[in-house]
Amino acid sequence: WFSDGNAITRVYPPQELATEEYLADLRVKIGSVLPKVPGFNIKTSNGWGWGGRGGGGRSSAGTINVRLKGVSGSLLDDLAPKVSSYLLGVEGVIDSEIPGRDQVDELRLEPNEDLLARLQVSGNQVARSVSMAFAGSRLSSLRTRSNDMEINLGLVDEETDSVTELKSMKFAITDDLELPIEDLGTLVQAEAPDERKRWDRMAYANISVQLGLEDQQVVQARVEEALAQYSWPVGYSWDLGEQWSGRWRNRESFGEGMYLSVFLVYMVLACLFESMRTPLVLMLSVFLAVPGVIWFLFLQGDNLDTPAAIGTILLSGIVVNNGIVLIDQVLRRMQEGASRLDAIISGASDRLRPILITALTTILGLIPMAYATQITTGPQFTTLGKTIIGGLGTSTLLTLVVLPVVLTLTLKERRPDTGPTPSDAPEM
Repeated sequence: WFSDGNAITRVYPPQELATEEYLADLRVKIGSVLPKVPGFNIKTSNGWGWGGRGGGGRSSAGTINVRLKGVSGSLLDDLAPKVSSYLLGVEGVIDSEIPGRDQVDELRLEPNEDLLARLQVSGNQVARSVSMAFAGSRLSSLRTRSNDMEINLGLVDEETDSVTELKSMKFAITDDLELPIEDLGTLVQAEAPDERKRWDRMAYANISVQLGLEDQQVVQARVEEALAQYSWPVGYSWDLGEQWSGRWRNRESFGEGMYLSVFLVYMVLACLFESMRTPLVLMLSVFLAVPGVIWFLFLQGDNLDTPAAIGTILLSGIVVNNGIVLIDQVLRRMQEGASRLDAIISGASDRLRPILITALTTILGLIPMAYATQITTGPQFTTLGKTIIGGLGTSTLLTLVVLPVVLTLTLKERRPDTGPTPSDAPEM
């Protein structure tokens, strides 16, 4: 893929080799053979993302963003390259660059003010004339039977390819006067200014730091230690960007979402069983899924990232289904006259196969999401699938063992029939 001033070549390795370790090593090898051409910035990058193990595991390579903040934007422009070179000396850092600084040159017209004054022409008139010639001017729209066609008046691309053609072009200054652009002033080639942004009334500059194959947390700690030891000017500081500084807020939001989902599931179950105690027993399935999530992510080498947090919230509404099926069958058996123990044994035996089949089909359906690479799935949602697989598998097995035991302690024995009663439902 290419456009004016930019070209991208994507490399697609075989899917069975597309691990993060292989891709990071491939990137280093490609970067070592890329030519060094003056005026061109040739580099490798992750593009839209590759990987095969999950989001930020213990052996995953990644990128962190260092944000420099200060009052003066010009001082940051001088400080950012120095800090970028300084971070290259940190162990585990393979690349450090300032994104967005492509050093694109532009042509500037410095008008001859004396000439424009004698011609009684303003600089704004010259700018509009040059802009109309290059960008064109919209005249009107031509309506046809199929659609509307826009009519623009301007120069064709072949007439603006070189600086020589630009200098020889004549522009209408007045109704009866045309002058070459080189007579109106001087064309100066200079570096185009970068876009300057501010945050909390402070200018800032970003440095993208590419990490190697080591533990990302360990390398990140080295980067933070190196930045803390750097001699910063007075009034200037650093952080790891808004995304990193908001991680604690994200954790608080995750906790609030988890509490809310559990509460809503509890309220729905309370309305379903017309009881406040039965849903408490069912919510045990949610807590039984937590160890499965933690151990499954740990064994797979993944962290509890955002997709995994979403999967944990989804589990609160998925794992209770097994308990609903089991408890509903037990209550039906007791209504039919079975004793508490017989109803629990019979209900668990009857619902064993449906529960296992339901959980197994869900787990098998999530395997492609959990273990597919980013080459085939695009955005990284592997930890979402792994979270649900680990939590649902563990909760299903523990529910079949723990929930019947809990029911023997909480389910009350059905009263003997002494006459007509409003309801024969057992109490909990």
